[in-house]
Amino acid sequence: MVSADPSNFDTVRFQAALLDSVGEAVIATDVSGIVIYWNRAAERLYGWTAQEAVGQPIFELTPAPQSEEEATAVFAELTAGRNWSGEFVVCHRDGRAFPVHVTDTPVLDADGTLEAIIGISTDITERKRAEQAVHHLSAIVESSNDAIISESLDGTIVSWNSGAERLFGYAAAEVAGQHIHILAHSHATEEEITDLYRRVALGELVQGLETVRRHKDGSLVDVSLTLSPVYDDTGSMSGFSAILRDDSARKKAERALKRQADLLVSRLAKEAEASERLRELDRIKDDLVATVSHELRTPLTSILGYGELLTGEEAGALTAQQRQWAEAIDRNGDRLLALVDNLLTVSTIDAGKLTFDSSPVDLRDVISSARRALQLRIDERHLTTRFHLPTIPIIVQGDAGQLEQVVFNLVGNALKFTEDGGTVECALDIEGAQARLTVSDDGIGIPENEQRGLFTRFFRSTTATDRAIPGTGLGLSIASSIVRSHGGDISVVSAPGRGTRVRVGLPTVGPHVARR
Repeated sequence: MVSADPSNFDTVRFQAALLDSVGEAVIATDVSGIVIYWNRAAERLYGWTAQEAVGQPIFELTPAPQSEEEATAVFAELTAGRNWSGEFVVCHRDGRAFPVHVTDTPVLDADGTLEAIIGISTDITERKRAEQAVHHLSAIVESSNDAIISESLDGTIVSWNSGAERLFGYAAAEVAGQHIHILAHSHATEEEITDLYRRVALGELVQGLETVRRHKDGSLVDVSLTLSPVYDDTGSMSGFSAILRDDSARKKAERALKRQADLLVSRLAKEAEASERLRELDRIKDDLVATVSHELRTPLTSILGYGELLTGEEAGALTAQQRQWAEAIDRNGDRLLALVDNLLTVSTIDAGKLTFDSSPVDLRDVISSARRALQLRIDERHLTTRFHLPTIPIIVQGDAGQLEQVVFNLVGNALKFTEDGGTVECALDIEGAQARLTVSDDGIGIPENEQRGLFTRFFRSTTATDRAIPGTGLGLSIASSIVRSHGGDISVVSAPGRGTRVRVGLPTVGPHVARR
């Protein structure tokens, strides 16, 4: 510490005033650490007045986490007459900790013996915060997956993070001081870069620009570029910051997607053309089916009429052989007529013209009528056939003829696909607000993986085709269309060798007993 002759009062007062005017905290201690001087800046920094501080141990007034080894090393430097400086975290009078930079200067007597220590403390809180912010920002930049590059106003590369190293293959040391044109793959790209920097300098925002840059190995890299100006402390533009994101994967995916889209469009065009041809063929087929069915129905009606005359012996008594022939005509004529009716119904459904005469219908009458139509088939088979009908009317709103066709098709299928000795049952009851028709058998059944196609036109299960059982595959498709047009539902449960159960639900009209 600068000393003065105590008798020279003006000199001492001048020195005190000088030290009080200094912006940094100036503290003087003797060799044992007792405070002998404490200026006004020290009062502001640590919270103790000079009157309180002088005569007190410095380590109690400004405690710092300093080890004994560190303190010994500092004291050794000062004893040797050398200055020491360093940073500490110290405490304010109120207990608040903060960082300071301390410079200690030894005061030696004439013999070179340490007599006192002058310490100058500077609060570096703001500097530390700024350093931490810079360090944090640097860590963010360095850990970013994107390439972050800073350049001077003339395009010279100033910084180059690890993301840029990965994206372009150059180490930071290789590109430091190089012009940003090192990433250009052509003269046109150099001009593009120059123009982009000019636009940004004029205040234009460049964000998410899709462009191409060159890798160290010469390959091209698709990137998304964001370019921003960098300003110094005076607010003047000092350079540029470029963020480049690797866009290669997305661009590659876009190109692949475009190729697939083009291929798909081409295929769709071909399929549309083929589909139109199929629709035309389908229309021709429908017209043919409708025409042929109508043309078949007329002679069939005549054949069945004459067959009925024969079996009724209107033309005279029949021998046993003749009666057998006449009944065969009736039986096969009925089957052919049913096939024609099915074809006509399918044609009507395909044309979207399936309509029905809606009126209250007792489903018991519908089932009884279908049973009569099927009686010849029932009689031909060696099966146990049961019809369970309730004693009360089960009324639905619908078309009696179409609903009879549903029963005819379902029971007909059960008869066809049940082997001799089996059982076929048809039951009608009420479940809530629905009439429930159930047709079940213990016949050949249908594999589970084929049941999705049951209501598809012309579907034939493998259990039927393997046994060469004849059929058109139209019965369930027609039944489903009729049921759904009546606001109902239809479902099938089946298993090979265990039989099939078809359930039809139709909305009822009027009150009914809950169960039959």
